[in-house]
Amino acid sequence: MIFSTNKTANEWRSATFQSAVSVIVGDESSAMSDNSASNLSSLNVEEVADLIMSIFIEVISVTNGSLRPEVENEILQITHLAREIALQFGVHPAYLRLVVPARGKSVEIGKDYHDCYDGDYYRGQIRKVDLVTSPGLQKVGDGRSDTTSTWTIVPCEIYPEDV
Repeated sequence: MIFSTNKTANEWRSATFQSAVSVIVGDESSAMSDNSASNLSSLNVEEVADLIMSIFIEVISVTNGSLRPEVENEILQITHLAREIALQFGVHPAYLRLVVPARGKSVEIGKDYHDCYDGDYYRGQIRKVDLVTSPGLQKVGDGRSDTTSTWTIVPCEIYPEDV
């Protein structure tokens, strides 16, 4: 998953979008205070920047390398830009998933998986994957409250093992 799902990040998203919705509909009673949303936003950016920095420090300690002095400031700038991108595109619990089953995995031919040679002919049968010829694309979640339902947008095409 691309976006962090920790408590601070989720509270920041909630505060940000509650504030935006209240401005749009004109209901100030449901909005969190600007100070609260601002604090959550700053805390989230700092936590993410610290996490990224800790990864850099870990790599440097293993490789005996050195870190340029301006890297910490650059990471903070990148994190601020990522927050802005998230606000522009909107962050919600739905996401897209690329489906690429491992060789030898058993799959059911049907809406999620097609036999690249015979298409849907063996619908309902369980076949083992020999080769993925085209990855599938699924949407997980509805963008509101459902975070588990899966919809196949493009079925994964496989070449099955000989039966």
